[in-house]
Amino acid sequence: MTKFHVTGIGNANIDIVDQIDQHFMDRFEMKKSHCVYIDQIRLHEMKTALPQHTLIPGGAVANTIHCLRALGLDVSFQGIVVDDAEGRLFKQDLSTNKIGDFVHVVDDHDIGTTQIFCLITDDGDRSFASYDGIARSLEFKHLNTTAIQHSSITYFDGYTLYSPHAHDAFEQASRIAHDHDNFIAFNPADLSIIQTFPDQIKSLCDMSDILLCNLTEATAIYGFQTLDECAEKLPHIKHAGAVTNGSHGAIIFHGGRSIFVNAERKGTKVLDTNGAGDHFAAGILYGVLNHLPLEQMAQLAHLCALDCIGHAGARPLTSLTHLIEQSKKVAA
Repeated sequence: MTKFHVTGIGNANIDIVDQIDQHFMDRFEMKKSHCVYIDQIRLHEMKTALPQHTLIPGGAVANTIHCLRALGLDVSFQGIVVDDAEGRLFKQDLSTNKIGDFVHVVDDHDIGTTQIFCLITDDGDRSFASYDGIARSLEFKHLNTTAIQHSSITYFDGYTLYSPHAHDAFEQASRIAHDHDNFIAFNPADLSIIQTFPDQIKSLCDMSDILLCNLTEATAIYGFQTLDECAEKLPHIKHAGAVTNGSHGAIIFHGGRSIFVNAERKGTKVLDTNGAGDHFAAGILYGVLNHLPLEQMAQLAHLCALDCIGHAGARPLTSLTHLIEQSKKVAA
């Protein structure tokens, strides 16, 4: 078994990406910057109304895994898909990018592979409509425990909790990782997930070594009201992590220290913010694995996010290894 730097466990989904206007938002009862959950009938209705859409393999954890691969790490991904066109597209993308594929495949075309509309307005903001599909069936028996044993970090997020078996799967995966002296990284994913699954989120936060979240989520979980409070307390609770606060910047912490990161975009034109947080997370995980100075880790996370917002789609378009050297220069 290959030794992996990071194994991600999460939703294996296909992003349906397109530009939209307010008429489309109103027609399908969508609210800007929010996610709505749809059934299979609405999935087909919306696809038909977007004849120019692009299908791109996605998923929050999978996006981070792809970014880590673009930074040069050996990574793998675990999830569940159906043996349909979308599921095959997802797995082919892993193969193309030389990412270890431990995705479980089922033959259940009545449900279908998970698909998420990522609909972009003229200001670069995005709104979502999620068809959870087979992701609601993920459980521990679908995971490859050997890959978890051989991964320095196992990373998962709260979106997967829509499967009623996901918490148990993550709990068992965490025990396996810790029994082999590996780290667990966790991202709660969204305030709505915390509100829907408060006990499960708290449990997963407790068992994680690396926490990646935004300020709203940190407030909901721990009661911390400001980035300063997060910077003061989280380094003594977790091995490493980050708390973001949109245009107000972020704090990154590791080994008992924390640092503030400015959200300055340095002239980068915002084309699509989808996946920026996933890229930011990749910079943190890379920094932890490679024992980067905190200042360089912060810069690398920022540069990864800047790369993401400068193009359409939530995955890197090319190798990002040049950002490692660039982060070193900026941090100097």
